[in-house]
Amino acid sequence: MRVCVVERDEAFNQILCQLANAGHRVATAYNANAGLHRLGTDVFDALVLGISASHTSGNSITAWIRQVYPELKIIIVASVPELMQSSARERLSELGADALLLRPFDGAQLIETLQSAVAGMPDAG
Repeated sequence: MRVCVVERDEAFNQILCQLANAGHRVATAYNANAGLHRLGTDVFDALVLGISASHTSGNSITAWIRQVYPELKIIIVASVPELMQSSARERLSELGADALLLRPFDGAQLIETLQSAVAGMPDAG
């Protein structure tokens, strides 16, 4: 599976290594602009998009990506506990997110969530 990861936390690299070790091809970007550029220049099966409380445009980015890349599976990674509430999860789903993972999580959880999203199964996260 070809995965684009947009996450500004460089500590996330350990989890990316687990993705690569599991046989996935991983491309990284450390901000939204670089991530959008990657999406425009390569083909991916899934996008892992990190959003934070200070990044209020996560919803609009998700909606735009879904419009432009309708087949791309989008997994939102967040450190905002409020996003785990059902209303927030429903809103992200309406905007096009296929799954939501709340930090902290490990590489195995990310891989399981990616595989479920690509298989078209409900969010396991």
